[in-house]
Amino acid sequence: FLLIPWTALINFYKVDRSGHYFAETLGKKIYLSLPDNAIFISGLSWFNYYYAKDIQRLRDDVTAISSWDLLSENPPSWLTRRRFPDLDLPDPANYRFETRQKISDYSQELFDRNGINRPIVLEQNETFYEQTTLTNRFKPYRNVLLQYIIGPGQTPDSPPLAAWSEFLKFLEKDVAG
Repeated sequence: FLLIPWTALINFYKVDRSGHYFAETLGKKIYLSLPDNAIFISGLSWFNYYYAKDIQRLRDDVTAISSWDLLSENPPSWLTRRRFPDLDLPDPANYRFETRQKISDYSQELFDRNGINRPIVLEQNETFYEQTTLTNRFKPYRNVLLQYIIGPGQTPDSPPLAAWSEFLKFLEKDVAG
């Protein structure tokens, strides 16, 4: 009977990760670096960004959308006017969500409608990049972010090397601290 509690006690220190806050601190820095009034498409660290927005109340001007909502079989079921009253959502009746191409078309109209007045920033996400046709519309922006470019004349605010050096500074600061 004592074997189970003894094993749990002995192994607790090997698996205790309560002091590892790297994802939270890095996520917060990236979230705070977003442009004003941005639409943020979060990727793998969606939980950290929603926590920063909904619990810590950081960046109330930013609208965060999970890229997984955009990649779902029916994006309009996740992207509702009630959940996102500040977005200009496309009419779902104009789309049939049978393939990734058609889902990408819906996402592109969403980005084009809202990107005129607000910057759209994507957290680097390999799945979103591979499964949509929007690859050529995203350019390096800051740290690990990509910015959606509407027209051919627009360019992101910072060049790719500046974005990479900013990300390296974030990492060095967190590793040193």
